[in-house]
Amino acid sequence: MRRPTSFATGLAAALAAFALAPLPAAAPSPPVGTEHMGTGPYAHMEGKLEKTLLQVDVFRARLRFGTEAAEDLEALAAGEELDEALESRIANTAHQARHAILRVRFLRDVDFDTFIDAARTNARKARDADMISSETYRHVRDSLPRWFAFLKDDGIHEGDRLIYRARPESLRTLYVDEAGTERLDQTDDGAEASRAALAGYFAPGVDIREPLIRSLFD
Repeated sequence: MRRPTSFATGLAAALAAFALAPLPAAAPSPPVGTEHMGTGPYAHMEGKLEKTLLQVDVFRARLRFGTEAAEDLEALAAGEELDEALESRIANTAHQARHAILRVRFLRDVDFDTFIDAARTNARKARDADMISSETYRHVRDSLPRWFAFLKDDGIHEGDRLIYRARPESLRTLYVDEAGTERLDQTDDGAEASRAALAGYFAPGVDIREPLIRSLFD
């Protein structure tokens, strides 16, 4: 299924928290292509964050960057101490990566409305930080319920996965349920789609930004 007009589907993943505990075995992920991917410690990010009130791990994510972004991140972070200014520079580099693969696996059930509300909030934060345009924000805000309409009846289930493949010319988004059934395979054309997807993870005030960035220094 190809929907060239949809921007930033990947923003819906940035709704809550991460876990580092080992996960049960899952069905193999669909191949998304690893060309142009970097290697080494500065090509990878992952983080852990609990929902503050409930102390519940919501999902685990791993982010792999392309060679160019990995080199830029190494130049920024290697041998440095993380502070607010450096965090901002790393976030700006990461959200503009030309190539990236993001894999998210949910560790608990999440209802549809919570999912959409959190995605809209993170899109707004990305807009406020000038990481996405106001036009893109409005498009994301209004389109999220349609993009993820297949989740409306049952919501997200523990074990469901979201996979994003960002390229300079497109963003591919896949959703695979806990049984291994592919529920969504969508390609959005244009560099804005990839930038907007990553902005949902790296905008100031997004809960997962700091844990992801800090993983470069651990």
